[in-house]
Amino acid sequence: MNDLLDIKLSNIDKLKWLPFVGSEYFNNSCDNRLMIIGESHYLSEKDFSSGMDKNLSLTRDIVDWIGIKKNYGRTRFFQNLYLALFQKDKIDLPRFWEMISFYNFVQRPMKTRKSRPSANDFINGWEVFFELVEILKPNKCIFIGTSASKYRNTAISKSNFTIVNFKKAEKISRTRPRILTIKNKAKCMFGGALRLITKAL
Repeated sequence: MNDLLDIKLSNIDKLKWLPFVGSEYFNNSCDNRLMIIGESHYLSEKDFSSGMDKNLSLTRDIVDWIGIKKNYGRTRFFQNLYLALFQKDKIDLPRFWEMISFYNFVQRPMKTRKSRPSANDFINGWEVFFELVEILKPNKCIFIGTSASKYRNTAISKSNFTIVNFKKAEKISRTRPRILTIKNKAKCMFGGALRLITKAL
């Protein structure tokens, strides 16, 4: 894992948990950097009592324990991610994670599996995201879930970014993925634009 930018990342005001950044992520060309965005972390009462929600490395620990070591338990997020991307989860997971970055969008833990983020959670998530991409400079982002997309216009109006293109793709199961291209208004980044894809697993 790459932690060279942790001090800079820690200065993002509303960032509660540092994103996972693979050791080879910055060796990818600027046109080939992928960030995957999960929605929420769900913690148990035991996790809260142990202070896990205050752990700056929570997202990284979850990627390592569940995403790489495949301790899925009741969580199907990572397994479904691999099935969606590769049609299987028997891949070289350490290598896969070396090449990408991962950010948890909602920076507040959910206390039960039935809990849902608020509108403010999503707007704050976008605010952090816009600062994050200026540091990590991904070229493509895959959002796992479409809920954040509902707040894109509200959030982007307060940012340095503008929407270049937005469309809904053909329906997959009961959901239509959203494809959004954004551009930094102040300077050219990511070869000019950043492509965001939101989809449900």
